[in-house]
Amino acid sequence: MLSLNLARRHLNSSQCAFVALEVERVLAEEAKERQALNAIINQPQNKSLNPEKIPDSEKGESRDKAATIVGNTNARYVQDAKKIEREAPEVKELVM
Repeated sequence: MLSLNLARRHLNSSQCAFVALEVERVLAEEAKERQALNAIINQPQNKSLNPEKIPDSEKGESRDKAATIVGNTNARYVQDAKKIEREAPEVKELVM
């Protein structure tokens, strides 16, 4: 659904970076949940449980994956968008 709406709206790369920033937050939260689950599984008393095997395609920086999902932007733009949002939120509104 995201890709269909992005193509329809004809956003430029900077606008896509801010959309990817929202996607990156979701991906980062999912990664934290997986890390917490793996920490529980890897405790000595839980060694009998089978830990989740994460495919290599799911490993990597959230911002890289977010940029790929959104398209028409790159990880560096997502990183810059995060900095702009933190240091100059009024600029984000102008870009969007």
